[in-house]
Amino acid sequence: MQRSSKIALGVCFVLLVVLVTLFVQYRMESQPDLSEQDARLMLDRLAEAFARGSTERVLSFAAPDAKVAGRDLEEIRSLLQRGFRYMKNPELTYKNFQYVRRGETVHLRFDVHVKQSPDGQAINAETIYLARIGFTVRRIEIPRMLGLMRTYEWKISDVDAPNMPASWFQ
Repeated sequence: MQRSSKIALGVCFVLLVVLVTLFVQYRMESQPDLSEQDARLMLDRLAEAFARGSTERVLSFAAPDAKVAGRDLEEIRSLLQRGFRYMKNPELTYKNFQYVRRGETVHLRFDVHVKQSPDGQAINAETIYLARIGFTVRRIEIPRMLGLMRTYEWKISDVDAPNMPASWFQ
């Protein structure tokens, strides 16, 4: 065997090892199930992203074609950015959590309380939104590595949020 053939074979072997490693890593990142505990953890992370005022982190929980109160993500992105600019120390809490799974779809319902405290003191917090809302969470396929591999993630595809103030959408 010539020296150049051995080098080419070595490079192919290294590439194969890298591809197998990436494949295994992406498959392990794939989320095959969304338990009630996982759903609560998702809501906890969403509340934390909201408290930090991170529009992109909040929207990272949504599917690309998600509808939030009947609006698409670009409208919601704009509203969140404006809201986070004006809110002081936002906080989102939820309670009365309900989890229902039907195949590849999970329905979550809970009471949400959004408040802000301009001076950072919880005692002076002002309620911005208080309602019982619903999330529809679906397991969606995410293409990776230019579409060569696919993983699955649970993303929020629909948010039923009644009684949102009309001023939020102006």
